[in-house]
Order: sequence, then C-alpha cells, then structure tokens
Amino acid sequence: MTSAAPTCPTWTPTRRGDAAVYPVARFRKVALRALNRRALTVLAAIVASLAIVVTATNLCDPWGTSDPLRRIGLTWVTLAAVGLTLLFEVLAVRARHSFVRCPHCRGKLTPTVALVVASGCCPHCGGRVLDPPADDPPADVLIPRADYLAADNTYQGRGVPVLIGGLMTCYIGFAAAMITLNWSGLPFPLNVMAFILVLLVAPVSLAAVLRVLWVGGKRNPALACPSCGALLAGARMMVIATGRCHNCGRKAIVPRTRPLPPPHLGKLWTTPRLIAAGRHLRRAAWWVVALVGLIGATTLGLVLMGNHLWYEDRLRLMGLNRPMAMWVEQFGSPAVGITGVVVSLVVSFHTLRWGRRKHPADCPRCGREIMPSFVLATRCCNRCGWRIVAEPGK
Repeated sequence: MTSAAPTCPTWTPTRRGDAAVYPVARFRKVALRALNRRALTVLAAIVASLAIVVTATNLCDPWGTSDPLRRIGLTWVTLAAVGLTLLFEVLAVRARHSFVRCPHCRGKLTPTVALVVASGCCPHCGGRVLDPPADDPPADVLIPRADYLAADNTYQGRGVPVLIGGLMTCYIGFAAAMITLNWSGLPFPLNVMAFILVLLVAPVSLAAVLRVLWVGGKRNPALACPSCGALLAGARMMVIATGRCHNCGRKAIVPRTRPLPPPHLGKLWTTPRLIAAGRHLRRAAWWVVALVGLIGATTLGLVLMGNHLWYEDRLRLMGLNRPMAMWVEQFGSPAVGITGVVVSLVVSFHTLRWGRRKHPADCPRCGREIMPSFVLATRCCNRCGWRIVAEPGK
C-alpha cells in the first residue's frame, strides 16, 4: 500500500519502492533548523516570563500593599507567566516551525535527528525514511571497533568528571551570587544585572572547557568520522549498533564479522511489541510529568505563602513554645521546598517502576531495560549493542 508523502516546505522527498524517503543531508539541515528555531523561541518565552516575575516583584514594594496580598499577587503572576510560556509553545512554535514526519506512521522525526541519520529508520515504527548515502568510504579507512571503544572510554573518563565538576561549580556560583548581592545592597535594576553577570561566569567557563575537550576528541582519528570528521564520542551505542556516523549517515565503524549470540533470557522482540512498549513508556512518563507538576505547584504556593501560614504568634497559639515557633518560622519554607523535591523524586521513581513492572521492556541478551525508540530504529539493544529484533530492517 502506497503511503502519502510527508509535507515539508523546503523540498519534495524522493521515492524508494512504495514509500517516500528523504535525502540525508537535506533532512539533517531542515530538521536542525527547525530545532534551533524552536529552542530560541522557547528560550525567548522563558526569559520574558522571568522578566515579568522580576519586574512584578520589584514594582509591588512601593504600592504599600500588605505582605500576604503581595505574595498572592506574585504567585498568580508566576503561574500566569508559566502559562503564557506553555501557550506560546503550543500555538506559536508548532504553527510556525513545521516538523519533518515519517512517511509511514506520520511520527515526528525532528526531535531525534542523530538517531534517524545514523539508522535511516523511523524511531516510531521502524520504517525506512532516509535514502542511505551512496558514497560510503572504503573499508580500509573505517575505524576498528576495538580502537573506537578504547578511545571512547578515554574520552568519557575525561569528560564526565569535568561535567560533574562544572555543574557543582554552577550551583556554588549561584549560591555565591545570591549571598554577594544580598550584602552589596545594589538598587534595582543594577542588582538584577549584577546577579545575571555573576551567574553566567560558571556556565561560560564550563562551556569553554567542554569546547576544548570536544576539539581534542575530533583530533583523535579513532573518534572522528572518516567522511565528515564529526566527533563520534557520546553516541557509543548508536554508532556501534548502526556502524554509521550520526552526522552524515555514512559508514564509520568496521562491521561485525562474528555471528550473533543466541538470546538467553527470552525471545527476540517484534515491531508490534516494541511499538506497544514505547506507548506504555510514554504514558508512564506523562504520569510523572503530571504528578511532579502538581507537587511542584503545591510546593511553590506553600513556599511563597510560608511566612503567613506559620508565623510565630500563630504557632504559639497552636501550642508551640517560643524557640520552636521561631525555628519553624525561620526554616519552614526551606523545609517545605526540600520536602517537595524529595517527594517529587520518590513519586517519579515509583511511577516509573510501576510502569516498568506492568509493561517490562528488557533486552533478551543482556537483561537490561531497553529504549523502544532506539531499538525500532537500529534493530539493536541500546545497552549491549546486539540485534534483538526478529524482523529485518526495512
């Protein structure tokens, strides 16, 4: 049965057999352009929302309103800013920035550009969506698998500690910026500008260090694509499973020569089972988002209204002594915030665990949990890299 060709404002897809396919280079260019526009639009909406909140916070002080009313107003302003950001995302972004869709199932291919380029298949149904490049490099210039794995281990061993240290530095810089600005006593808007400048020091430094690591990795012949020179580190299972570069779609790794080992934990997966497993996993993820959002909104409201929900006089009327009432008034809001974070983590863990128990998705070779979208596109496990799908690639 012939599938309808996907609509795209920039080019008309060619046809391969009974379905339309996209050229690799053109697909990657259009998809990355759509992603960049979407990211910039969402970032602009978030910055505008934060500007509304900061401006409302500083403008409420001279009005002479009571502190409870001011905090209620700030709560509604914050929720309205978040709502406007989400509304802008739903209406403006999706209306102006089109998505490249699969010609088989109409699924969105834009959010998984690297996976689609490397595998050439749709991560939603497993159908072929890209026409593989005809100018693959010769076999003598491909990277041996052992050399690539050793170089990737070295690169990850250097990059992960730098990334963790950089994130910790960002948090420390944020706390230092808050303490410094509280002591400085700068007027508005100089305090906001100084806070932003101090806050950007740690992320900019982290980006510079990661840039140096990235450039050094591209100079390693065991980590650079032999066709386009792109860095293959960070996409280990994708490159091992497909043998191709996630930037140009050409062959990069020497293919396997030994036969596939038999499964030892269960039967191989089929495409319908993988599609159902991915649907159940997305459903569990939406439950996590809904529950964490509800807990976060409740925690935010309690923190903003905390000084009026538990202040000293009211707590003493409830039977607490003076030291305990003063302690609760001082540390009540931070305790509620920390409790909200802990409850969100526990709820997320148990919700995902419930989803995995109800609809298990494990690799029949290594026994670890798989990503259905990755397996549908590559036909291989995202953990061990071996093929675990019964049907051949389309």
